[in-house]
Amino acid sequence: MIIPQIKVNYKVLFICGLAGILLMVIGIYAGFYLAPSIVNNKILETKVLREGTEQWSNFMKVPFPFQFKVYLFTVQNVEAVQAGAKPLVQEQGPYVYQLTRWKDQVAWNHSTDEISYHEYEEYKFDAESSGGLSEQDVVTVLNPAFLVTPPSNTYLLLQKDCNLNSLQSFLYTAEMDPATRDFLPLIDESLDAIFGSYNSPFFTNITVREFLFEGLRICRNGCSDDGFVAKMACNKIKERMADTKQMRADGDDILYASFHYVSAAKVLQKYVQFKLSLGVLGSLKDGPFIRWSIAEDSRDTLYILFVYTQRNNSHQGYITVAAGQKNATIGEITQLDHQTTLNVWSKDQFECNRVSGLTTVFPTGVGFDTTFQSFSEDICRTVSFEYSRRDMVGLIKGNRYEALKSTFNTSKNACFCTDHTRNFDGDVGCLYDGVLDLTTCQGAPVLVSFPHLLYADSRYLDKVAGLNPDPSKHAMFVTLEPTSGTPLKVAKRVQFNLLLRSVRNITSLEAVGKSIVPMFWIEESTTLPEKYQDVIKNKIYRTLLILDIVRYAVLALAITVIVCCIVLFIYAT
Repeated sequence: MIIPQIKVNYKVLFICGLAGILLMVIGIYAGFYLAPSIVNNKILETKVLREGTEQWSNFMKVPFPFQFKVYLFTVQNVEAVQAGAKPLVQEQGPYVYQLTRWKDQVAWNHSTDEISYHEYEEYKFDAESSGGLSEQDVVTVLNPAFLVTPPSNTYLLLQKDCNLNSLQSFLYTAEMDPATRDFLPLIDESLDAIFGSYNSPFFTNITVREFLFEGLRICRNGCSDDGFVAKMACNKIKERMADTKQMRADGDDILYASFHYVSAAKVLQKYVQFKLSLGVLGSLKDGPFIRWSIAEDSRDTLYILFVYTQRNNSHQGYITVAAGQKNATIGEITQLDHQTTLNVWSKDQFECNRVSGLTTVFPTGVGFDTTFQSFSEDICRTVSFEYSRRDMVGLIKGNRYEALKSTFNTSKNACFCTDHTRNFDGDVGCLYDGVLDLTTCQGAPVLVSFPHLLYADSRYLDKVAGLNPDPSKHAMFVTLEPTSGTPLKVAKRVQFNLLLRSVRNITSLEAVGKSIVPMFWIEESTTLPEKYQDVIKNKIYRTLLILDIVRYAVLALAITVIVCCIVLFIYAT
């Protein structure tokens, strides 16, 4: 077969080929770099905190509620534990609350491109989502007031200095010290008067609402009719009450609650607007939480008001974040209570005390190698996240990032080792991996971990029965839409525990074994509603689809031109 020779203008052919190559280069540059960069910048502009924008409205008040779930651990074998057996716990929950957040008292610092604000939260019990559970359900738990009461109350009775963080720690130390050992029987006789009116000073039967919000009542009537030791101890507890965030006075009594709340919407609203005088509110107690009671108010709604102070070790405060108007750093916390560092962890450890990390605004263009930190006020530190897997939320593909397994490992986070809480062996020092001592953060020997002691040292898990750690249920994570960095699904999960060990000459502690006892764990979670998922699909995904069509069409055209020029050149020669 003879192929006829085609006459072509080589100059035109060269120009067409060059145009095809140029079109391909432009297509690659514009389609895979310039256009995505423009899209990314447009998305970043929507994230900038600027008054009058949709982002600003969402920042000031999250337009949809979070779910706040509480799972409590009720102890099944109280008598056996008192005789030395390891605790058998059963999870009870979730008790679900609808959580709404909003910000107020906003102050701008335009020179540093930062915003400062107070954040408030409203919790409303959701009986339907709680599946028939009630706040009046009774649980059997370790008496937290007995185990976390500031120790120097009793130490002051003995005229002895201390640097321990709980009455239990003191009792253990006093039992080891001949100078104070003889006082233990006297203290033992007073424990029922101080912490009693429940089934023992060691364990307590208490409703969920009392345990979480209303408080366990101790030092009734100031122990005025219960002997010198009990009365003196209760007086000292009141003096040191501000050191423990969960305690507050109620007349002559003292209440211990895991969370404190403000129960009246009108009082809260007026306080937020700073329109109530101190004469209306009465005397305000110095502390991170203040409680008022209004008789006619519904008990179904709990208003938690963070009253921010300049006290050290306060895990809530006046928050300052980057606005992002002058640079791409948006929503990153820079100060807490006007300080760039905390005074919580070891003073010579800047990284552990540094106030940094993301708040509610996440970066764009997140990938498999993306890592980030988020600041958590309730545990006084940042938490690092890394890529875990792909995750589908509705019809949107997201990247799931989980908190590091080593988050609560003191072997990897030595500067978080406080040397306050005694371990199983009675020594003060770093705890085993998987558990972090919050004494300097909470003012009480509360130990934080992942739920069900997930990723914790086996020595903890071996000392308690009834836990079933499961990463799919207990890991902390956030799922982000890769292009926009929009949170599709968020689950913040932490557990609070107490250590237990025996103390001779104290009836309720004499025979107990060494164990860690989980008290409760919480999950603060949300899934982006379909309304906002549709915005992502209609705006971002549609834009990306059009971009894909255009850039691949340009590349196809460029390749076609180049191939045609090559074919014509071959035929012509």
